[in-house]
Amino acid sequence: MQYTKDDIDRKFKEYRALTLVKRQLEFELEIGGSRETNADGHDAINLQFSRVSTEIRRIDFYISLLDVEVAAAIRAVYFEGLSNKKAGVKLFVDARTIAKRKSLGLTALAEMYSRLQVK
Repeated sequence: MQYTKDDIDRKFKEYRALTLVKRQLEFELEIGGSRETNADGHDAINLQFSRVSTEIRRIDFYISLLDVEVAAAIRAVYFEGLSNKKAGVKLFVDARTIAKRKSLGLTALAEMYSRLQVK
């Protein structure tokens, strides 16, 4: 499968949703541990939690392979939800530099995902 920058962009938007799902599952597991629960329901939550956690770790790993400045731009824009301008202020660079780094990162990650056939 050939990945594009748009595919990676969608994957990063999913990352934010996955982190919210993970927090919800952690809460459900915590609540489930303090009261009697249906064993099948608890197992289903554990399985879903495991899948979400694995996908989050996978995305984090691929980003860690990028140049530090590119990875910082990706994290600021996609994971912290900052605009290019606000990310630029945070990272002490111009918004255009953030846009360039984000584009470089998405291209590099699309190539990585394509080479490794990650689904």
